Amino acid sequence: MRYALSDGGVIEAGAKLGEGGEGVVFEARDGKRAIKIYHKPLAGAAGDKLRAMVSLETAGLAAQAAWPEALIAGPGGAIAGFVMQKAAEPFDIHAVYSPRDRRDKLPRADWRFLVHVAANLAAAFHAAHEAGVIIGDVNHGSVRVGKDGRVRLIDCDSYQIMQQGRTLRCGVGVDAYTPPELQGVSLADVDRTRDHDAFGLAVLIFQLLFMGRHPFAGAPRVPGAPTDIPAAIAARAYAYADKGPLLKPPPSAPPIELVSPDLVRLFEQAFAGKGPRPTPLVWHQALMAFAATLSACKA
Repeated sequence: MRYALSDGGVIEAGAKLGEGGEGVVFEARDGKRAIKIYHKPLAGAAGDKLRAMVSLETAGLAAQAAWPEALIAGPGGAIAGFVMQKAAEPFDIHAVYSPRDRRDKLPRADWRFLVHVAANLAAAFHAAHEAGVIIGDVNHGSVRVGKDGRVRLIDCDSYQIMQQGRTLRCGVGVDAYTPPELQGVSLADVDRTRDHDAFGLAVLIFQLLFMGRHPFAGAPRVPGAPTDIPAAIAARAYAYADKGPLLKPPPSAPPIELVSPDLVRLFEQAFAGKGPRPTPLVWHQALMAFAATLSACKA
């Protein structure tokens, strides 16, 4: 099927790549790009945000995100969809941090590979922030990973951006990656920040390094301690905290001491601290330093 671009050009869709609540994604015939067609054309603020995203200079982000490149014209000036770079990376990040899925899809991937993916993820978040955008809806389905450990951010049309002093918000989120101060809050009414993104980034890094475990999934230390993840996040009940009063690591969970003292400190700062959370750049530097200390077991 052929679609008219808002700049007067035309693009032809090929095979269907996937479908979600908002729309359908097709591979473009050129094999290098992808096309997202919305179930319902965008207008109003949502359309304004997508137009602004296409106009942004995102050279530093282009290699790490499926960023909107061109708009597909809809009826009455609405936006029917957009064109983006195709995400060649074949795996959702949850298929990488899940031991069972990783065994099936990446049988040769060892723990050093996971550290490498975590460092690349931090670099991608840093690139997004340097481009002046906030990811907002950080979650286990918003990152793709390649067999070489490369990372690409997807679902970029939900990001929060600034246009001429106006904040075009990200109104969605997944509870398990939403920081405590935003739990139970209407996200459509919140200006998201880099520090909010830093919480979701830290959760994904923890899941990569600790066999898919969520940092707020633990065993109760006291009666009445929160047992579901959103409630634990809201209570700041980080299960691996030093002398945490509410939760402790679940049985058979990998010990937090598996990683370097610097990484232990960063997780504490991200999940149990009261100040700013570690930035993506700080995570990247600490993960690269940790990776340099790893070696294959001789046994």
